[in-house]
Amino acid sequence: DRSVYENAEVFARNLYEKDLISERDWATYQRIYQNLIELVPAPNLIVYLRANLPTLLHRIHLRGREYERKVPTSYLAELNQLYDRWSRTFTVAPILTVNTDKINFVEDEIALEALVSHIESALPVRQLPLFKKRNGN
Repeated sequence: DRSVYENAEVFARNLYEKDLISERDWATYQRIYQNLIELVPAPNLIVYLRANLPTLLHRIHLRGREYERKVPTSYLAELNQLYDRWSRTFTVAPILTVNTDKINFVEDEIALEALVSHIESALPVRQLPLFKKRNGN
């Protein structure tokens, strides 16, 4: 799921850069966004599951959701560029970028468990596991 940061700095920015949001509305949006992030506690970690455009298109095809298939390829490419720019410049919280071009967390349980373990070790509070281990462990 996307965060408030991604909504503002990727999705809304894309609309602005495509001239689909006026200067006045963009300025208003940015003021609201800045006020909001001052009120919301910063996350301990953001996990960015990155994939190249061919991988995204393949996964959309595999899911078979008609509404996703209608999304223009150019739009996905623009979002990918904005996500990459955002992940390089974001300073509110650390970002763990995971290249998922060769990893499918849906099918590869070992890779998913390794990622979860890595995330858990990066978090300051380790009282509860993110996912319950199988076999009662």
